Amino acid sequence: HQVVTAPTLAGADLSGAFVLEVTIALSLAISWASYASDYSRYLPVNTSRTAVFGYTFAGLAVAYIAVQAIGVAGAEVLTDQTAQGIRSIMGGGVLGALALIVVALSSVASNAMNDYSGSLALQTVGVRVRRPVSAVVVVVMAFALIMWLHSGDMAGRFQGVLLFVSYWIPAFVAIVAIDWRYRSAGREEVNPAEESTGRADAWVALGAFLVAFAAAVPFMHTNLVVGPVAAALHGADLAYFVNFLVAGALYGGYRIWRMRRS
Repeated sequence: HQVVTAPTLAGADLSGAFVLEVTIALSLAISWASYASDYSRYLPVNTSRTAVFGYTFAGLAVAYIAVQAIGVAGAEVLTDQTAQGIRSIMGGGVLGALALIVVALSSVASNAMNDYSGSLALQTVGVRVRRPVSAVVVVVMAFALIMWLHSGDMAGRFQGVLLFVSYWIPAFVAIVAIDWRYRSAGREEVNPAEESTGRADAWVALGAFLVAFAAAVPFMHTNLVVGPVAAALHGADLAYFVNFLVAGALYGGYRIWRMRRS
């Protein structure tokens, strides 16, 4: 099979499609950012920051490059992403069944982390339920979403959902990174359990988050939402970058203002 195939688009359409593909790849990697603190807290205090970054980056890069390379190489034949389509591509029989088992097991492993982080998030917003109960709620919601994905064009719907639900993460990352930098300045150790957030700071962070999301809407390009700027740019999706920059500028500017006042 020829790995490198001739593009079906040209000019601005090709550039827009390339940017969209970069955004899709970025959405996969950045979607793990919201999970970081749920698991990094189990690391020893003296864990090397360089090692944490290096292993995380290597794991994401190697996995995504390998899987996406297979996708590029087999794009012409991998046109049916349903369970029956995957089984048929693998030739059916034992090999087809094995492929479906691998897909199922990988989904279970991934959703285990989703359920854990989802249940913690549900508790964080102040909903007083036990962790097993909150985990069940997240599982039920996730199962309903999975059934909807499998009821039609799974690849198209998955791409749209993946992009849309991840649009909030760049703003989240920008605000958390700036806030953490502000808190840790001049301190050797910061215990998150002992940190507090002022009401004014919380409202500004929430406001910056919402404004950044709203600013990114015109740049979105999914099968759920297509913003006017994305349409004018021939499908190029710049929403992630706009979201991150606007949130960083707003909350970073606020923190600089607070530091100068104090």
